[in-house]
Amino acid sequence: MATGGGSPVAAASNGKTSQLLLLSILTLSLYTRVGDCNASGSGSSLMNPVSGLTLSVDEGSNTVIVSWTDNSLITMSYFVNYTATVGSTEIDSASDAVTTSDTDASWTATHNITGAFVQSGVNITVSVEAVVDDQLCDPAFASLLVPGEFSPSPEEFTVSGPTSTSLTLSWTVPFSQVTPNSFSISYTVDKLTGTPPAIPSGSLSIAINDTDLDTADNANFSYVLGGLTAYTEYTFNLSSLYGASTSSVVSATGTTSEALSGPVEGLSAGITNDSSSDSFSVSISWSEPSEPNGVILQYNYTVSSTDTNTAIVSGSTGNTSVVESMLTVIEPFTNYTVGVVAFNSAGEGQESSVTVESPQTAPGPVGDLQASFDETGSMFDSMTREYTLNLDIVWSEPPMQNGVITSYSVTVYQTNDLSDIVYSNDTLIAPNVTASVMVLAFTNYTVSVAASTSAGQGDESTVTVESPEAEPGPVGDLGASFVETTAMFDSMDNMWTIDIDITWEEPVNPNGVITAYNVTVYQTDDLSDIVYSNDTLTTPNVTASVEVPAYTDYTVSVAASTSAGQGDEATVSITSPEAAPGRVGNLAASFSSPMYDPTTQILTDDITITWTQPMYPNGVIQTYSVTVFETANTSNMVYNDSTLIDPNVTTSVIVLPFTDYTVSVAASTSAGQGEEETVTLTSPEAVPGQVESLNGSFISSGAVFDSDSRMYDLTLEVEWDEPTYPNGIIVSYNVTVFRTANSSDAVFSDESLMVTSATPSVMVLPFTNYTVSVAASTSAGQGDENSVTIESPEAVPGPVVGLDSTFSTTERSYEPTTRTYTVDLSITWGEPQYPNGVITLYQVIVTQFDDTTVEVYRNSGIEAPNVTASVMVLAFTDYTVSVAASTSAGQGDNVTDTVTAPEAAPEMVENLDAAFVSDGSVFNSMNNMWTIDIDITWEEPVNPNGVITAYNVTVYKTDDLSDIVYSNDAVTDTSVTASVEVPAYTDYTVSVAASTSAGQGEEATVNITSPEAAPSQVESLTAEFGESISFNPGSRMHNVTLNISWSQPLYPNGDILSYEVIVTQTSDPSVVIYGENVTDTEVMPSVMVLPFTDYTVSVAASTSAGQGDEDTVTVESPEAAPSQVRELSAEFVFVESDFNSTARMWDLDISITWTQPMYPNGQIDSYNVTVYETAAASNVVYSNDAVTDTSVTAPVEVPAYTDYTVSVAASTSAGQGDESTVTIISPEAAPGRVGNLAASFSSPMYDPTTQILTADITITWTQPMYPNGVIQTYNVTVFETANPSNMVYSDDTLIDPNVTTSVVALPFTNYTVSVAASTSAGQGEEDTVTVESPEAAPSAPREVMAEALTSTSIRVSWTIPEPTNGVITGYRVTHFVTESSDSPVDRDVPRDQLSLDIPSLTPFTNYTVYVEAETVAAVGEKSDDATVVTWKTPPRFQGMWLPLQSMPHQSE
Repeated sequence: MATGGGSPVAAASNGKTSQLLLLSILTLSLYTRVGDCNASGSGSSLMNPVSGLTLSVDEGSNTVIVSWTDNSLITMSYFVNYTATVGSTEIDSASDAVTTSDTDASWTATHNITGAFVQSGVNITVSVEAVVDDQLCDPAFASLLVPGEFSPSPEEFTVSGPTSTSLTLSWTVPFSQVTPNSFSISYTVDKLTGTPPAIPSGSLSIAINDTDLDTADNANFSYVLGGLTAYTEYTFNLSSLYGASTSSVVSATGTTSEALSGPVEGLSAGITNDSSSDSFSVSISWSEPSEPNGVILQYNYTVSSTDTNTAIVSGSTGNTSVVESMLTVIEPFTNYTVGVVAFNSAGEGQESSVTVESPQTAPGPVGDLQASFDETGSMFDSMTREYTLNLDIVWSEPPMQNGVITSYSVTVYQTNDLSDIVYSNDTLIAPNVTASVMVLAFTNYTVSVAASTSAGQGDESTVTVESPEAEPGPVGDLGASFVETTAMFDSMDNMWTIDIDITWEEPVNPNGVITAYNVTVYQTDDLSDIVYSNDTLTTPNVTASVEVPAYTDYTVSVAASTSAGQGDEATVSITSPEAAPGRVGNLAASFSSPMYDPTTQILTDDITITWTQPMYPNGVIQTYSVTVFETANTSNMVYNDSTLIDPNVTTSVIVLPFTDYTVSVAASTSAGQGEEETVTLTSPEAVPGQVESLNGSFISSGAVFDSDSRMYDLTLEVEWDEPTYPNGIIVSYNVTVFRTANSSDAVFSDESLMVTSATPSVMVLPFTNYTVSVAASTSAGQGDENSVTIESPEAVPGPVVGLDSTFSTTERSYEPTTRTYTVDLSITWGEPQYPNGVITLYQVIVTQFDDTTVEVYRNSGIEAPNVTASVMVLAFTDYTVSVAASTSAGQGDNVTDTVTAPEAAPEMVENLDAAFVSDGSVFNSMNNMWTIDIDITWEEPVNPNGVITAYNVTVYKTDDLSDIVYSNDAVTDTSVTASVEVPAYTDYTVSVAASTSAGQGEEATVNITSPEAAPSQVESLTAEFGESISFNPGSRMHNVTLNISWSQPLYPNGDILSYEVIVTQTSDPSVVIYGENVTDTEVMPSVMVLPFTDYTVSVAASTSAGQGDEDTVTVESPEAAPSQVRELSAEFVFVESDFNSTARMWDLDISITWTQPMYPNGQIDSYNVTVYETAAASNVVYSNDAVTDTSVTAPVEVPAYTDYTVSVAASTSAGQGDESTVTIISPEAAPGRVGNLAASFSSPMYDPTTQILTADITITWTQPMYPNGVIQTYNVTVFETANPSNMVYSDDTLIDPNVTTSVVALPFTNYTVSVAASTSAGQGEEDTVTVESPEAAPSAPREVMAEALTSTSIRVSWTIPEPTNGVITGYRVTHFVTESSDSPVDRDVPRDQLSLDIPSLTPFTNYTVYVEAETVAAVGEKSDDATVVTWKTPPRFQGMWLPLQSMPHQSE
């Protein structure tokens, strides 16, 4: 649309916008078009008022000037319309509304139409339409062709999108309706750093249909120009080509970005050793890269181990040299790679590296040093304690050789004496040696080995080795002695039990570790008689307890042992102590030549004594002690000598005849006198002396006195002792008995008695003297008589005469307690007619008539007849009075009289018995009383003390005499039934007393107990569970002590025999956990109970009458840890859940529910809820031990697809119960990246016709480190890296983590391999790897041109093949004479050279040339042939011809 201008017409609208165009069209549509316009209101028709329409062009301002004339006076507005075309193509059109206020009759109007369409070669057609009275008049037309060819310049030319090798050129064309045929671009180059470009300028032509030309609407264009040099400023000139016309040039400037720098130049490095600090310095220097490709910001350098490629030093600097000092990480004699790389804004460039070797140093210690003695063939010299043997020494090279090992130095020396070197060698080459050495046994030796390099000897490695043990030398200072202080000598077996203290010191030369000492003690004269042996002693000194005979030589032997064996013995001799000797042998003694003096009764005789030495002298016999003494009187010693030397003696002794004498002989040593040996012998007999202690007596026992003849027939007992001096063996005694007054009246005679007593039966007169004579006889004859006079016994007298007895009626008193009277009894009598001796006394006895054993009076000392006896007698009882006279011979016959004692109150009744009668009895438990009869029976008193007149019967409470339940004092029979009311099991006393005329006698009583009844309830019953002994969760049973106590019933109603204790479950009484009958009022049974359960404790007392009422108490068992909760379930809940793929964690809730334990075992206080990773219980993600409800929502943060255990345990006051667990799996999530992604091409096949490469691509990977679920499939995609839409492979159904597939790809092109794993939650993050497709034979070089330089040379030039299909390694240029059979000539050209001058040609000859490019894959296609004719003669132009070249380009 054009904008209007000019007076008097003002533009109503201007601009080219579609809004204004639309407005104009709408405005036109309001008018009615007519052929001719009439004057307003006149009704007459007018011609079109517009005339003289002309057009002119002002190209400088792109303006078309429209002029016309209006002849009317009524036109108020116009429509000026235009159309611009190029050829037949419209490039612009519009309509302008123009208004006027001119009222002149005729005027000239102008209107300017301005726009870009006003171009050379554009045809502009303009029409003007007048509006009269709202009527649109027919238009007036005019056309104009702008001079020149249509070739508008590009617009909005910019350079952007720089990379190091490309720039993006963008522009627009003013008219998209008419597009150029092509565009022409030329440029100049200004390289900012580094070597100036070899080609400082270039140009190219871009056809409108060029595939690299990007256009979407034929108006906006962009072109990526590749193959540029990094960090270089390019100035571009752009023009459009319309047919043969070229537009004006527009320019723009752009700069490629920096690229990675090339390598630094002149890199050198050196390593020096600082021996003082045991460190190294590295010096590095270089110069700037020839191709920095940007501004070098710094240099990064590294020092790496060449073998391991491990960087040990790294840094950066702005200089071109650096020194790193005091480096301890440098190893000597090691290759290091020094790398330096320049760094610009593009990053690190290409590295330059150099290898340098660090200096040698002294090596480190050798490794694995070992040494051992080889005892094979060894020799030990016990005199010098030296072994001659081999020492095997082996080692390995030093782990830190620090250079070339030149030798090893080996030294062996005594560890505790460095000067004692037994081996030294510093020229060893191999790391082992066998050294023949002489060493002391069992001695530590140090083996030292050090390696050497050219830099010197390194540190020593040492190992200590111990020489072999040898048999030890003898022990030192051996001593032994018997310990007599605690010794015991057994004279029976003639043995000492005694200790030997044995002491010694270690051998001076132990030659090893003393493992034991062997100590032996044996009899010196009998080596087999070993009394002590011990070969397990580990320390010197021992006390040996032995049993040895006295005074015997023993040898003590001690030998030490090592692992090599037992050494030489050391010995010492000792003698066992002397002891008192044993008995002498063969002791004998005999008398000879006796001489007896009867006056003194002394016998003088010789005695000879002989013996032999003791069998066990137990020492040296020094003397013998000989003693002779009267055997029966050891103090009567007749001989004693303790100084005898010889074993026999004869001596004269004075002895009693026929007397045993003991001869005692004992030997003595220095230890004392030994045990005596004795022998007994008897001295010769002599005539005996008088018998001793003669005694005779008549024996009254069994004597018979004949009162008629007054003769005793009795036994005479005669006794005597042997003579004081029997002087032999008494062979008989002569005994004679005769009346003293008449020796001829012998009553007994016997001269052959052999014993010292006789008991002849004789007839003698009573009270008469008789003489007894006794004499003893030996083989030597009868000795003197001894006699004694004895009197025959008296005889008992005859009976007294005139006996009479009477009780006194006045002198008496009565004692009712004993039923006795104290009363006088008068007794009179006369002397016996035949006293038969001297009446010495009368005996008076008063006895109970019916029981003569009951004496109330006895008096055997009455000297004269008649007596008054005060006696105690039972009332109303007959008594017998007996009187007898006595001589020394005894008492005569009794004379008796009977008398009766007075009456008294009677004694107690006999056999009193009482019993409650159960039949018909009634027990009232309300008042605890029996209504019952008592049957009472008794018998008369044994001693009624008179005639019984009545009985008094009373029943009263035993412990309350006033509580009389029955009383009757007129009972005449000996039984009665009393009806009473008494409490149960109460003691009552039944009293019965008899009465006579003298009064009531003493009561007889009997205690009876009222019948037992069932007891009342026990009192104060309590029960309490103690602490639980154990709890079995399986059976839910407590093993617990139940403490039950009570007190006795208030009314036991009898002897409590037992208490029945029963414990039952309150809710189910059939469950009895305890039932026992006990006797105590406390019991503590161990019971098995359910926890937290009511139990009823029942206690009932029992008597013999039965069990009383129960008393009960309820007690609650202790709580226990509850059982597991039930119906535990858990699930993850997605509530605003979010998965953090970086942390691989879900942030979500777990809904956990459960029901109360089947057995809560108490009041559930809380639940402990824990969520932990199943495979790692320590990884707790949620824990809450204070949950009171049976559900909880646990917020957790957990990784995907992981097993978690939810644990819930209930707690009571007794503790926490068993856990219930359930396992849940966290939700799957999209997996992480796969691991170890790798891809490689193989088996390439290139089709140069289609330029397509078919190859196998093998892609491998491992499962994602974080699969976050079950990997279901892998999605594998392969696409061109620079053009992702060019996908050559895609498969999202793969299962296994590898695939090999055939793909069609461009050669030498980067392809991106993308692999992503998928779980049920979706596809995870892609991992990518870039792989370059194989190179192929390149396409033909382009734009091959041949140009004659001279008559004998040509220049062949070309551009890089497109595509290259790889890295061009070089070119092959072939030329030959066009019409000749000569062989073609090939010339190889370096890869960076795109022209070749071929000399030595034939002038004015037609040559054909072609060019082939090469990659590592193959030689490519040959280019099109180019022909050239060499000149006939050299040209006159002597300047330099430069070929016109175009810059290669490529699209990124």
